[in-house]
Amino acid sequence: MSQPDKILLIRLSALGDVLLATPAARLVAERFPNARIDWLVEAPYAPLLTGNPHVRPIAYDKRGRDRGLNGWRQLRARLKSERYDLVIDLQNKPKTALLRGVAPKALVFKKRTLLQSLGALFGQDPPLARAHATRLFGEALAPLDIDLGPQDDERRLVPELNLTEAMKAEAESLFGDSARPIVGLSPGTRWPTKCWPVDKFASLAVDLSARGFELLLIGGPDETRDFSTIRAALPPGVTCRDTARLSVAGLCGAIHHCALVISGDSGPAHIAAALKTPSLTLFGPTSPERWAPRGPNAEHLSLNLACSPCSNHGALRCPLGTHACLRELAVDTVLQRALAMLTRES
Repeated sequence: MSQPDKILLIRLSALGDVLLATPAARLVAERFPNARIDWLVEAPYAPLLTGNPHVRPIAYDKRGRDRGLNGWRQLRARLKSERYDLVIDLQNKPKTALLRGVAPKALVFKKRTLLQSLGALFGQDPPLARAHATRLFGEALAPLDIDLGPQDDERRLVPELNLTEAMKAEAESLFGDSARPIVGLSPGTRWPTKCWPVDKFASLAVDLSARGFELLLIGGPDETRDFSTIRAALPPGVTCRDTARLSVAGLCGAIHHCALVISGDSGPAHIAAALKTPSLTLFGPTSPERWAPRGPNAEHLSLNLACSPCSNHGALRCPLGTHACLRELAVDTVLQRALAMLTRES
């Protein structure tokens, strides 16, 4: 295609998906080095792109000026006035479809065939584990003559996140002068079936604390109950900080302080991987082949049960009623892998 001057990339959410889409943005920038690439993203996630050299983030403020249908229309008008040559829609939702007309050409990320999409409408949505999410995003760029290379060479598909001064400054308030290595524990995820039981996280916290590690509880306001459960299990006098009051920018800064982050399949795991912070991600109902964090220091654990993966994104309940994929993942198994990683990094 002809060389575009201005490109609009759309991936609104969520935290992990935005990071997993950054290799696609880098590939577009390499293909069109003279083009300006704007990225429309929900306002809370805009800090993830602030230090990205390939894109200019545009915050979609869905709870503020862009709220509701009227706000969406005004947003569309503002984008149309930019006169983009190309829209790349990596969200592919009905509301993002309304934005594709702001440019004469559009590419759309399609993760399912028409038949699979129809099945999903009727509850038949088997896990899509053909390729990693970063590759799936990249495949949408094929009409731009972007070649991803062979399936077993994923070096071009590692997400990136550049630590900014704002990230470091917000996180600095959490940390004192402790010289002990910090292990971040992230017990929550959006979907309950992706959570390793909080009592197991509590036992792991006790074991790590006994070995001299400082603990950081990672999550937002919705995880404060889990944080309380973990704190209650610790011996008297042992304290641990948490990230509940930090923005996404501060969360990135806090994760950067960690020697290791242990998490379920959730956003903090992808932040750690993108920052090259060692991370251990615990998988159950979702597919590591599609969702495992990518980075030089990212590892994951899974029991690889016959029933796993059972879901594309997680669910409210285990289809079998057992949640065995994570309930049967022993604390000692996670502890030994974590200690091996910490020893390797020290």
